[in-house]
Amino acid sequence: MDSDRPWLRYWLRDVPQRMSYSVVALHDRLRDSARKYPWRTAIYYEGVELSYEQLDRASDRVAASLSRLGVVKGDRVALYLPNSPQFVICLYGALKAGAIVVPCNPAYKEMELNYQLKDSGAKILVAFNMLVDAAKRAAKGTAVERIIITGYEDVLPAIHLALKDMIVERLGDEELVGLTDLIAESKNGAPDVAIDP
Repeated sequence: MDSDRPWLRYWLRDVPQRMSYSVVALHDRLRDSARKYPWRTAIYYEGVELSYEQLDRASDRVAASLSRLGVVKGDRVALYLPNSPQFVICLYGALKAGAIVVPCNPAYKEMELNYQLKDSGAKILVAFNMLVDAAKRAAKGTAVERIIITGYEDVLPAIHLALKDMIVERLGDEELVGLTDLIAESKNGAPDVAIDP
């Protein structure tokens, strides 16, 4: 028994003490799951299901969109989102684009978000539409070039149509772009970025 792992004395006999994993990037795991289990549910959110194949394709389009916005390997993409399908899609999309993901707590106040954006050097900020005003103010004086907004209406259209109408007027601002509009414009797959896990 290893002296640096004293918990092994309580280990069940039929549970392996060591595991071997292949060293691959996280988004490659998603691609593998999409190939092996395309129609299995990857995300279940408020009655809406997204399969592994749908998640993989959506994140490919986010990756292509981020690349089109100038994101290159090593750039930071901040996600100012609650737990939602968009968080997962944007996380994988940013990774596929070669970006470093900066998760930002949606409970952050402007000052906290501003500090994290400055500290990380994030180039793109993906924000929940109900937080967009705070996001815009927090992005001032940072490296953020573009704010991508998303909301419940992007996943739950029947329930949140009214919210979309309220947010659409804000898209007149040139630093703001809607996530669904960005994805709709992207027909390409994810860029081929070499990632060393």
